[in-house]
Amino acid sequence: MKAGVVTLYSENRKNYLAPYLHHTLPYLDDNLGKIGVDYEFIISEQTNNSDPYNFNLNFNVGFLYAFEELNCDYAILVPPDQIPVSNVDYKWKGYNERCFTMYGGYKLDKESFYKSHGGNNFMLGWGWQDIEYYDRLKFYDIFSTKWYTTKEGINSAIIDLEYDTRDYVELSTSKWGQGRPVTLDQVPTIYNSTDLPEYNLDVTPYERTGWCEHMLLDGNKLIAALIKDLDKKARNRYYEISGYKRVDMERVEKCTITHPHTNEPTIHNVKYNSYHVYNRDLDPNRNLV
Repeated sequence: MKAGVVTLYSENRKNYLAPYLHHTLPYLDDNLGKIGVDYEFIISEQTNNSDPYNFNLNFNVGFLYAFEELNCDYAILVPPDQIPVSNVDYKWKGYNERCFTMYGGYKLDKESFYKSHGGNNFMLGWGWQDIEYYDRLKFYDIFSTKWYTTKEGINSAIIDLEYDTRDYVELSTSKWGQGRPVTLDQVPTIYNSTDLPEYNLDVTPYERTGWCEHMLLDGNKLIAALIKDLDKKARNRYYEISGYKRVDMERVEKCTITHPHTNEPTIHNVKYNSYHVYNRDLDPNRNLV
């Protein structure tokens, strides 16, 4: 099995990228490379940074590149603010995993991505898009399991660069609990950027402006609810036209970046303007139902 590790990225998170690469690439070399699992590292980058961030478009571009350009068998969706510390396994276990290192993280095989039509490009920001995608997986009877509830997940440790002061117990339980009462022994451990001095992370967290706006989140919740109320035929049609089929990969800039440890150009960087790469003309029938 060949893995595609897709990092969702925007310049609005540029200070995270260097420390993320510095620590994550050796981790991947140890987790995958040492046992002979081939992997490709992909940075999927939205370049129109003054516009709302589109998580799902970023997801679709990165996964299409992994599957169509690099011939990966499965792909893993992760952000540049989540650094694996221990017990985070990027290998394929024979099934899809959701909530991988974060609620919006996925580990999906190629067939599942295409059958589910990828992420919903019509949802903006970062929030609730994962709930809508899990609904897609259920609709198409695509099996997936919650990574963070597995023994591996519970015993794992991650650094979240979006935080620099919150106590790791409160950070772990609040992020994974999402309002539900959980204890540290029930969820993965999330450290803030100052908890592990040996990592030498001098990173100031960004404001979440443009990523987790309340208006965008509420809109995404409404879209997800409306889709679930559609009849089966209409719902299938909506999924077909709202996902990866709208992405024009010919308008994506593709290049490679030198690996900071091996000095080989093994990091793939795919860049795009979200308004340019989204092509409504790719679907001849523009009616939603």
